[in-house]
Amino acid sequence: MNKADLCFSWHHSEEGWLETADKLEHLATSDNGHIWLDAIGIEDAFVLASINEYGIKWWENQGPL
Repeated sequence: MNKADLCFSWHHSEEGWLETADKLEHLATSDNGHIWLDAIGIEDAFVLASINEYGIKWWENQGPL
């Protein structure tokens, strides 16, 4: 698998992007936590945003990107 295989485009309404930005801003100012980002009704992709929940070993075990 190459890096191009890991790319996708995510489309949202303006309201959806503002909601996503609010969630990420809240997460960025937290000590730790995570949020799942998804589009309602679409289950092709979910994005996990996390801060201070997973150590370097966990990321190394997920494989190279």
